[in-house]
Amino acid sequence: MAFKVYSTDDNAKIAAWSDDLILIGAGTGETDDYGNDVGTETRTTVQAIRRNITSYEFYRAAQSGIKPQIAFTIHPYEYSGQQLAEYDGCKLSLIRQYLRDDDNLELYYSEKVGDQS
Repeated sequence: MAFKVYSTDDNAKIAAWSDDLILIGAGTGETDDYGNDVGTETRTTVQAIRRNITSYEFYRAAQSGIKPQIAFTIHPYEYSGQQLAEYDGCKLSLIRQYLRDDDNLELYYSEKVGDQS
């Protein structure tokens, strides 16, 4: 998976809330006329700050068999527990979430294998 690389200098941090992250919810549980689960999903686009996984985070997670690939910072009031997301055409699975001291929420993802758009 190849995501765009961004600068990490102070000037880039000023305009960093420019990434569109699509949060994908499980859906409404609607059924068709035969009682089959329709499986409609909800999609919510939020503004996010994309950040790279540091080597420390990567190797710590690898010790537990987890392979984080990308992280986003979002406003917590925009998040409703969605376990899937889409960014730059790639479907992502949530690994963990972390509420920071500055009241922003960090979401850590790995690529959802076998379910590409």
